[in-house]
Amino acid sequence: TEVTVAITPDTGYQLADGGLKVYGAGNKLIATGDETGVTFEMPGSDVTVKVIFELIPHDVNVTSGSEGTVEVNKTEAAKGDKVTLTIKPDEGYTVDKVTVKDSADKAITVSGSGNSRYFTMVADDVEVEVTFKLATYTVKATTSKCKVSATPASTTMGETVTVTIVSTDKNYTVLNLTAKSGTTELSLTEESSSLDNGLYTYVYSFEMPAGNVSITAKFTK
Repeated sequence: TEVTVAITPDTGYQLADGGLKVYGAGNKLIATGDETGVTFEMPGSDVTVKVIFELIPHDVNVTSGSEGTVEVNKTEAAKGDKVTLTIKPDEGYTVDKVTVKDSADKAITVSGSGNSRYFTMVADDVEVEVTFKLATYTVKATTSKCKVSATPASTTMGETVTVTIVSTDKNYTVLNLTAKSGTTELSLTEESSSLDNGLYTYVYSFEMPAGNVSITAKFTK
């Protein structure tokens, strides 16, 4: 007798590749089907029809600003899968916003922080968008026999920072000054210097690098 088996996956599922097979006695393979089903001739024994369904995978589409790159662990994912984003901002930049939306423009919750984010895949194609912004860095000073002020005290890469150094002891007249970002020493431009009632005032400027800056200023005798 000719036997036909039809299959109907639940919503969000599909037949797995090679997921419809018919076995006879001794687990001998009789027939292999596809999403349309399978038709076979009944042998002189019982048969077993094995069907394997899987979640339908959907596309994960990523766009990002020109100030960095984004890598995903999956460009296709099924509902419930964890999709991980590895974000690499260019020097001087940081992550601004990370948004994930389905085809109906519905927002999907994104977890994580910094350059590592993740979300749970839905049963739909999704659009991932990552934007970047300039990172803000700080200027801090260590002083001896002087006062130091930086304007601005925090800013972004490429901005000009003005440093004003005022001595606080008339007996100390020699200024030693360095500015570093990490282990890199910065080039300082002297804008002006003055002497008032035995106390010196120096004004320097520098271009803010992609990192926090530490200034060491001290007067010696």
